[in-house]
Amino acid sequence: MLMMIPACATAAPVDVTRGAVLRLETGAPAGADAVVRLHGVSAGGGGLPLYEVFLCDARGHRARLGLISFFNETAPGAQDNAVREFPAKAALAALQGPAVAVELRPISGIAGEPARIAPGVQVNVGRAEIVPR
Repeated sequence: MLMMIPACATAAPVDVTRGAVLRLETGAPAGADAVVRLHGVSAGGGGLPLYEVFLCDARGHRARLGLISFFNETAPGAQDNAVREFPAKAALAALQGPAVAVELRPISGIAGEPARIAPGVQVNVGRAEIVPR
C-alpha cells in the first residue's frame, strides 16, 4: 500500500523510491486543460527503476499521466532536471471527479516483471501542483 503525502511545502524532499501518492497543492476539475508539475525531482544510486505517474481523484480512480526515466540523468555530466511536467487534459477527462493527488509507482519496464529497486537507490519529489494552461 502506498502512503499519502499531504500537500505542503516541505523542508526536505519526500522519498518516493518505493512509490507514493502526493496530494496536489490545488485541485483541478475533470476535463480542465492543465499541466501537472513535480518540483524537486531528484534521483541517485544505480539501477534506478522507471516511474509511472498517475493523476488521482478523491475516490481513488486514477488516470495515467506519463513516465519518468532517470536513465540519462544519472550519467556523468548529466544536467539536473528538477521539474517534471505532464499534460493533464486527457487524464482529467478520464477521472470521475476533481484531481486531488499524483501517484508515482516504480515499474521495471518489462510486462509482468516487478520493479527491482537496488540498495542505495533514492528518488525524491519536493511537491506536486496542477496549473491551468
